[in-house]
Amino acid sequence: VAVVLLRALAVIGFTPIVYLFRCCGCTVPDEELRRPIDAFFSMFFIEIPYLSLRWIAWYRYGVPVSIMAVKNILGIYEDLYFIGIVQGFGGGKARGIRLLCCRRSDAEKAEGTGP
Repeated sequence: VAVVLLRALAVIGFTPIVYLFRCCGCTVPDEELRRPIDAFFSMFFIEIPYLSLRWIAWYRYGVPVSIMAVKNILGIYEDLYFIGIVQGFGGGKARGIRLLCCRRSDAEKAEGTGP
């Protein structure tokens, strides 16, 4: 329910989690910040719970594993990619956590407080 509500609010232009990051001093553009936040909520409130329920149904009750379990695994991988934990196949630019860390270290270097 929380994920659906946050996505509905984002459609009309209100992103409360991005707003909280802005209040904490984050300077990453909204779109680059919104995607990792959406991926985090998607992974922890949709993909992992449903994959867990499917695993319990298979393990305890013998329900055959459906294609939806594969979808959940691929969804978790995609979310980890957008969060920045998994790099992916092409390398590419920094995303998610790596993007925030790169921006923070660049700002520290510019101020002379970083390594």
